[in-house]
Amino acid sequence: MTEVSQLRIAEVYLESNFSEPLGLTVAGREVVVFSHGSPGRTTPSEDAAACFELDESTGVLVVADGVGGHQAGEIAAAHAMNCIRQHLEQRQIGSLRETILNAIEFANQTILQLGLGAATTLTLVELQPGFVRPYHIGDSIITQISRRGRIKWQSLAHAPVGYAIEAGILDEEEGMIHPDRHLVSNVMGQKDMSVSLGPSIQMAARDTMILCSDGLSDNVSTEELATFLKTGPLDSACNEAIQLARIRMEQADDMLNVPGKPDDLTIIACRGATGTNNTLQSEPDNSYHTPPQGNHS
Repeated sequence: MTEVSQLRIAEVYLESNFSEPLGLTVAGREVVVFSHGSPGRTTPSEDAAACFELDESTGVLVVADGVGGHQAGEIAAAHAMNCIRQHLEQRQIGSLRETILNAIEFANQTILQLGLGAATTLTLVELQPGFVRPYHIGDSIITQISRRGRIKWQSLAHAPVGYAIEAGILDEEEGMIHPDRHLVSNVMGQKDMSVSLGPSIQMAARDTMILCSDGLSDNVSTEELATFLKTGPLDSACNEAIQLARIRMEQADDMLNVPGKPDDLTIIACRGATGTNNTLQSEPDNSYHTPPQGNHS
């Protein structure tokens, strides 16, 4: 009989409006999660986030951003999370990478079969003993930042502006105010979707891995984020970045040549192994949070 690996922790956040960052411990790492809809918008947030733990040192972190301008972006993001959760729950002992890639492909087919024109970006980090491995689709970003604020690794946004920054045609600050920064060239929910699979990345104990939707990256630069992360606790650093992004969103119409794009904002920040075997205490039924409101402490 084939042994099946069961999830120890499954926390999924859909259409959420957190009042403050939520601190967790997942697979021995310190994790902070935040998700909130675009200021002033009455429709549901199209972002989603999830934290899964398979054992005391193995887990998966995910951020999805339903593509604005497409019908049912929040549905696409929810389907992506659901498919990943199901594949992790049902996976047979073996390669976690293969399970994740199969889940992504299945999710893409599921979203296409909805026939709604729905789509979503996806960033995912596989947590393993001694290393992490990033996966991404679209313009949601994954960034590794050292304790001194050095950018050690960053994913390439699948977007015209992202490619222009990578080629040196634009710098990041120019890209953040570019009129085409909303365009995305690769999403889950299209027939020719592709997955960028990053390298196995070593993380020092004080390194931080950031997964975020473009609600953060279009309003706070990587250098600004790195500055916040150099000092203070992880939740405080994330909160400073979130507050700066929200200020810029609210002042977007009054500012010239300064980032300011109202949007749903989701971030998961993960800091190296905590040195303990404590795990995130989830609800007894591992239920979906749809949507969590109020104080998350």
